[in-house]
Amino acid sequence: MENIPESFYSVEHYLRSYEIPLLEETREQLSSSMDIISRAPFAEMVGFFEAKPQGTLLYDVNIDYWRNRFRGSGNEHYKTLPGDIVILTSAKPENVSDLQRVGWTWTFAVVTTIRGDETEDAATYTSFTVKAQKEIEISDGLQKSLTVISLTNITTSKRIWNALHMFGNLNIIKEILCTDSVVRYIYITSRRRICVCLACNILF
Repeated sequence: MENIPESFYSVEHYLRSYEIPLLEETREQLSSSMDIISRAPFAEMVGFFEAKPQGTLLYDVNIDYWRNRFRGSGNEHYKTLPGDIVILTSAKPENVSDLQRVGWTWTFAVVTTIRGDETEDAATYTSFTVKAQKEIEISDGLQKSLTVISLTNITTSKRIWNALHMFGNLNIIKEILCTDSVVRYIYITSRRRICVCLACNILF
């Protein structure tokens, strides 16, 4: 993975330097989730329709109910949220290598919208829209028998990515960076550091 440089040519260079570490961290988050795929929340699909506009890889999904809803210490219940990365697969895998079996079909998808009344209990979030990684053939509102497996949520990563590409007002960032002054770096971990601007005594 490319290291974040000690100095930057511009604010744009500063922001771009965090792109690859963010992508790598997101990949590791997804990979870790797939390593424990047998314990991930999953549900059986009861309806699957191509959403409008057609040709956008958007699909409306209806499931029966989520299983394996307990996460962490067991007190946290899984609920469907926008930004969830799911796998649509023809069978429930016990490990990630099962996805490579002959005859298995699967694809990644991201939940874009929760349909229905979001004031209801999370267990009733059984209708939602996903954007798939690739096109899925549909017959009579269902693609054979599909299982939906929830892996992780990337909403935080997406917000950071969007922030790194918001160049509307760079003057604020320039003031924080104090590009005309000396900056001292204090490393906290290999991926996170605190910068101390000696001119303005700002931590960022």
